[in-house]
Amino acid sequence: MIRQFKRFWRDEKGATAVEFAMVSVLMLTMLFGTIELGRIFWTYNAVQSATELTARYFITHTSTADADLQTYAQTAMNNMQLDGSKLTITVTKSTTSSIKFIQLDSSYAYSPLGTLITQFNNLTLTSRTRISYP
Repeated sequence: MIRQFKRFWRDEKGATAVEFAMVSVLMLTMLFGTIELGRIFWTYNAVQSATELTARYFITHTSTADADLQTYAQTAMNNMQLDGSKLTITVTKSTTSSIKFIQLDSSYAYSPLGTLITQFNNLTLTSRTRISYP
């Protein structure tokens, strides 16, 4: 029995497969983590873009109701291939030194592709745009 164990211990057949199994777990984790991080940045840029587009829309349509601005922003998110129903916008209008401002605060409930990376399950992406209007 000891001879068989020593022979098995010295045998190098299959060492490459074992090394690949050890390294591939780390490499695949890094690969999928990079993909998920890229999706987070892409989604954040889409939220920012939808918020800015909604603010620009309000400049040309100043009588638009807040609910219509919410719908406009959600449609902009849908056009960017993201779920617009996860986007919420809070509209704040103010006046400073007779200059009218609108501030749009957006939040988007991000959902990751897989369930392995649990740190991203409750991630909320936020954006704020403040712009003056006539």
